[in-house]
This record gives sequence, C-alpha cells and structure tokens, in this order.
Amino acid sequence: IWLDRAGKTLGAAGEPGYLVNHRLSPDGKKAAMLVSGARAEDLALAAMDLDRGVSSSLAKAAVPRHNEATPVFSPDGARIAFSGVPPGIHAIAVDGGPESQLVAGSDWPYDWSHDGRYLVFLGASKNGPQGYSTLRVQPLAASGEAFDFLGNAYEGRFSPDGKWMAYRADLVPRSEIYLAPFTEIGRAHV
Repeated sequence: IWLDRAGKTLGAAGEPGYLVNHRLSPDGKKAAMLVSGARAEDLALAAMDLDRGVSSSLAKAAVPRHNEATPVFSPDGARIAFSGVPPGIHAIAVDGGPESQLVAGSDWPYDWSHDGRYLVFLGASKNGPQGYSTLRVQPLAASGEAFDFLGNAYEGRFSPDGKWMAYRADLVPRSEIYLAPFTEIGRAHV
C-alpha cells in the first residue's frame, strides 16, 4: 500500500504477498525487494515496475539475518546489488540478465555511492578480530580491493556529495546514528 506523508492511502503496488526489505530506485519508478516462496528460506530478488504494478523475479537471494539484507540500486537505477547465492554481494541488471559477484562471502550491501565508484557493505573485518562486523567499502573499479571503513558500525549510507558516511553504532547504552568523513584511505577519521 502506498501512503503519502500525511498517512493517506494512495493505492496498492502489485499483488499481496510476503515482500520484505524494499528499496526504491533513484527515479522512484521501480522497487527492489525480497519475495518469499513456500518456505521461508526460498527468497528471490524481485524488481517491480510501480507504474504498472508488475514484478519480475531476478535471482535467488540469501536468507537475511536481522532483516537487514535490503537490495541496493546503482545510482543510475540500472543495476541492483543484493545478498546472493553463493554467499556474497551480487549485482544484476534491473531488467534481468546474468549476475556478477561484486564481493565474495560478505553479508549484505547498504549503499552505492552517488558517483557509482563505491559500495558500502557489512562484512567480517579484514584486520580485526574474527566474528567482528565491520562497515567495509568495495571500490568498483576493476582492480579495487575492499577495505575496512569502521568497526562495530552498521547501515552505512553515503552523503550525496560522497564526502561523508552516516552509520549506526551499537554503543552502550543505546544505538545511535553518527557521521564520519569518508576517505579513500580506508578508515574513518572520527
């Protein structure tokens, strides 16, 4: 169901079903989401044309942990990054086609920089303790290697100018939103 900012119902978008972790395309004309099959572990990445209310299944998706495996559109809206199978972050054209793996063995993507050069995701720290979740950044150039950006941080989002990253940190006694300069060096200067 679509609602306006005042909470007034504007209409329905597509057929009812178990659709989770939605993300709108940059132009607002499509939505990417995970669609559940008969079993909870049968998840598929789907894209929906919001004008027509028609969705299409694009790929098998990984079962999200903590409900955070939201698909991410590229800045031009042409591709979607998602947690795929085999484990890792995959990308696929919004209209279908072959998948490519962007990052092997990582958890889930959070954001694609507005210039299309970087993807921020949650993954195991390359240099930190094992099991320690870290915001990592994948340069999308052909030879770029992912680097740790900030430990014990989640849900990273690039600013429109690419100079900052907002993120959530679980610090005692509560979780809060922070802002850190984004540099290509590979760490936050907070």
